[in-house]
Amino acid sequence: MKRFVVCWEDRYFEGLDAVLRRIRRHENASLLPEPAIKPETVGGYGGFADYVRRDWAVARRRGMPGFGVPDYLFCVADADRATEVCQGISANPTGNTEDWCEEASQIWTDSLRGLAAQESERIFGFFLRWSRESVLIAGFDEFDMIAMLSNGDASLHEREYKAFLQSCQPDPRSVERFVDAYTKPSRCFEGLAKAVGHERLRKTDPKVEDALKQFPRDPSVSLLSRLPDLVHIAQEINRLSEVS
Repeated sequence: MKRFVVCWEDRYFEGLDAVLRRIRRHENASLLPEPAIKPETVGGYGGFADYVRRDWAVARRRGMPGFGVPDYLFCVADADRATEVCQGISANPTGNTEDWCEEASQIWTDSLRGLAAQESERIFGFFLRWSRESVLIAGFDEFDMIAMLSNGDASLHEREYKAFLQSCQPDPRSVERFVDAYTKPSRCFEGLAKAVGHERLRKTDPKVEDALKQFPRDPSVSLLSRLPDLVHIAQEINRLSEVS
């Protein structure tokens, strides 16, 4: 069994951890033994370097309580401030950002590995073009997620929610390259929150974590297409789990 430490930039990571685990199983449900995943957080962009130099080195030497010696470290950060996380990364372009995200993640991986005293090939950096609340925006057609986010009975807000979707430009139900079309998640999240009965819903509200944990165990192809970066991380966990 391979062991992975997934180190999130965001201190509110439980919901994203649940989403990643479900995508990983969906991508390869037959993988046995299942990889072990331990989520950690550095609580902000500036904490990754110290984690690699100190915590990761100790974990590889002594193991982690209740987890054992990890095989790989995945560092995950939002892409909106990628240029602040690592030097040498160009500004996020408009339009198709897939190639940019792949290149930025590789530059960051190389930078993180340069901080490691040994076994640097076990360290990977990944940028997410979506923040945690953006996963809820991508799951606009997943009723269980939206219902958990609702203020009271979700059925009472059905009309408002449908009106919200119809007002979105472009229409989320037909847009291509969802991750590039919706680049202002804060504004979209505010509209989503109001549509389900909240005058204001903070990103740190427990309802956000609860809603993320309702991510489907068998997600649709369309939903996964809106979350390409999380899918890529899940696929890398599965790929490395099969490396002897």
